[in-house]
Amino acid sequence: RHFLVVMPGEKRLDLKALGKTTGIGRISFGSKDRLERFLGVTPGAVTLLAVMNDPEGAVEVLIDESLWETAPAFQFHPMVNTSTLVFSKKSVEQFLTATGRSFEVVDVPSPPE
Repeated sequence: RHFLVVMPGEKRLDLKALGKTTGIGRISFGSKDRLERFLGVTPGAVTLLAVMNDPEGAVEVLIDESLWETAPAFQFHPMVNTSTLVFSKKSVEQFLTATGRSFEVVDVPSPPE
């Protein structure tokens, strides 16, 4: 299974805990080849917008609960990391619906300090 996790840029991700939270088990970061094959992007340019390059729906979208509940807007790269687009929550929902995507809001765990 493949996941695209949307979370605040300043938050650190505990992959082991996320694996337990989702019931998946072991999770690792996607390789350069997988990013290109499933999302059509390179490392450093991963973006929610890349799900439009995955018509098979192989990549599942997870959005951090704290971000979803509190962010006034979301910022995403437009498939390259040289610029940024700003979306309202409603626009994110409309984009995901237009691409035939569902998403799950989860408490993305951070590693213990």
